[in-house]
Amino acid sequence: MRRDLDAPKLAADPSIQLTSREREIIILVGEGLRNKQIADRLCISEATVRHHLTSILKKLDVSDRLELLIYAYQNNLVSIKKGNGSSKL
Repeated sequence: MRRDLDAPKLAADPSIQLTSREREIIILVGEGLRNKQIADRLCISEATVRHHLTSILKKLDVSDRLELLIYAYQNNLVSIKKGNGSSKL
């Protein structure tokens, strides 16, 4: 059986499993946007936003938006911009 050499790296940093769209969603959650606002901004449905959030929560092993934001800030996935209140990846 072949051993996957990337497995330890994935376990150490689950955020590398995130897609670019999932990272966009995290940024918008960090800006305080609700699902409807995120959907409008990205021109996708609210159901798609919920699907992305479910996938993000699973990949990062967090249970809700609050834990997601704590994880995101602690791991530099988002940052607070002074002045305009927006977050950036």
